[in-house]
Amino acid sequence: MGIKQYDLRVISKIAGIDVKAVAKNNDNLQVFYKNLKSFADLSPGFVTYLRDSSNYRNASSFASGVVVLKEELKNIGSFAYIYSVTLLENAVKNRNTDTRDDLVSQIAPLIEMIGNSIRSTPLVDILDFPGAPTTLSGAVQYMESYVPVKKTVLMIDDMPDVLNSVESILSQEYKFFALQNSNLLGRFLLKNKIDLFILDIEIPGEDGYSIFQQIREQPAYANTPIMFLSGNATPDNLKQAMEIGVNAFVKKPFNSTALLKRVQELMEQQ
Repeated sequence: MGIKQYDLRVISKIAGIDVKAVAKNNDNLQVFYKNLKSFADLSPGFVTYLRDSSNYRNASSFASGVVVLKEELKNIGSFAYIYSVTLLENAVKNRNTDTRDDLVSQIAPLIEMIGNSIRSTPLVDILDFPGAPTTLSGAVQYMESYVPVKKTVLMIDDMPDVLNSVESILSQEYKFFALQNSNLLGRFLLKNKIDLFILDIEIPGEDGYSIFQQIREQPAYANTPIMFLSGNATPDNLKQAMEIGVNAFVKKPFNSTALLKRVQELMEQQ
């Protein structure tokens, strides 16, 4: 199964918890996961306690009661304790209200978010991962050294403004490359692995159909998704694109959200 990047991201980033500091107190990864699950299981009850408690009538008295709450929270496990107290202390420190109910309304959604995130993230079994870290600090080091690889998109279009527009839509999620013609395509593909091609149909001196065939002639890209992005969406072009096996045809001008969704769909089909 292995330690998934998202699992560790949840552990390290939610609520700004410093996992390295936690590791200094208890570096047992299995205990850490156990306490993490403990928080997820008990967070709904803790939220209910915060919302129902009548011990604190305003934010100031609630703030002074955090010390008491710390002791009570210790009973639900060290990790839950650290998460909860951090949220409480940050909320109290940064409060912009002296109304207890308003303060609780700021804290409770954060605790609910944490609990829900943990419950929706599979907790890994380190014994199923050959060579996996056996300590929390080792897991943190593994996470920090792991850089997820983005899938790649190559777009060929002779219009720089169109290339820039599509790059702004896709670059956050994908590694984006752009060419204004196919002159360097062969050399480019020798050095880069592409997961999706986006082609304009009308390019001076050539067209999207010839570039499509140039890509398909390479065995490595026989089945790689290819999208046409063109303002010339005539019935004849749509028919020809379908006949040669173009995977998608998006008309210019395009909707940013729709374009990103179509790219995501094509990526998921691989």
